[in-house]
Amino acid sequence: MYVDLTKSEGRSERPEGFSGPVEPAVSSVYGTKVSLFCTPTRMLIRVSEETSQPFVSGEAVARLVDGGLNAVVGSAEAQRESLPRATVTRGG
Repeated sequence: MYVDLTKSEGRSERPEGFSGPVEPAVSSVYGTKVSLFCTPTRMLIRVSEETSQPFVSGEAVARLVDGGLNAVVGSAEAQRESLPRATVTRGG
């Protein structure tokens, strides 16, 4: 799949459990446990049920929400906007 988000292709949306701006996004679901939302400025990930010992690496933060894990990959600003109370950060 190819969608040029710089030209506002995709639907404007923000998945439940995340904050921040509503941006053009494309989404994909893998099985019943993983949802992926890509916008021009960040990637939002929702993992259902798999919450044992969560960790992140790179430019990501996460937070346990409603029996699952929400994660944001992007700049520090995008992380603060989308998961302002992130509890899972790189290195601890």
